[in-house]
Amino acid sequence: IFITAGDKVYALDAKSGQRVWIFQTTTLPSAGPMSTRGGIPNGEGVAVAEGLVFVGLMDGSGIALDEVTGRLVWNHDLRDAPKTAQYLYAAPIYFNGVLFWGLERAPRYVGRAVALDAKTGRELWRFNTVPGPNEPGHETWPQNSDAWKRGAASIWRPPTIDPELGLVYY
Repeated sequence: IFITAGDKVYALDAKSGQRVWIFQTTTLPSAGPMSTRGGIPNGEGVAVAEGLVFVGLMDGSGIALDEVTGRLVWNHDLRDAPKTAQYLYAAPIYFNGVLFWGLERAPRYVGRAVALDAKTGRELWRFNTVPGPNEPGHETWPQNSDAWKRGAASIWRPPTIDPELGLVYY
């Protein structure tokens, strides 16, 4: 069983309840006006697949831990540069080798959907929930709108996968 509490990720033996390992995340504050949570795991849960435990951190990073040892396999910062107050609030969802996450962002920032290669943490694609210039869908917004600058539409819940249609719903 894998759980998060405070600034740690725990692996517990399901039969005995004994701890198998503990992973200590960083607790340094991340950049941004609203973030004081640092690398604390989100409280929404983890995903487990391919021998890895995937955890979203409140500093905008996603990490993969070895399921057996708790060793850090990869760490991917999903925030923009310069780093802003963006959080991996929702639990990750795994399907067919891909990890799907949504970013919640502080006021004045746009939410984002992201897909990563589960084995490597390499980003496969991303899209902003309010598209900016030169992004697909921007043309559907009023021509004089600058909503893409101001933000909203954070992704607070895990996505849903429809394997038959090959779609991810955020």
